[in-house]
Amino acid sequence: MSLQLSSGFSSSSQFKSNRDPKEKPVIGTIVGDTARTIDPLEPGKSGFFRYNGEYWQAGSEEEIGVKEKVEIIGKEKEVLLVKIKT
Repeated sequence: MSLQLSSGFSSSSQFKSNRDPKEKPVIGTIVGDTARTIDPLEPGKSGFFRYNGEYWQAGSEEEIGVKEKVEIIGKEKEVLLVKIKT
């Protein structure tokens, strides 16, 4: 079993090392895109939103309700920052 784990790690690290260094980071390609909130958001409290069928952790400097349309404006550590889409 440890052989399988180490071989999985090896292929995972090989995948990362084969990535084109000129390739844009994923976060840069989604800034400006829109999504829908799943949880209510407020300053100092993160929640989740759905983007392209995936759940992402979100933070906001404004209060945002559930199922609101939001715009992705940036990233702070592992949390994507959003604002209400106007």
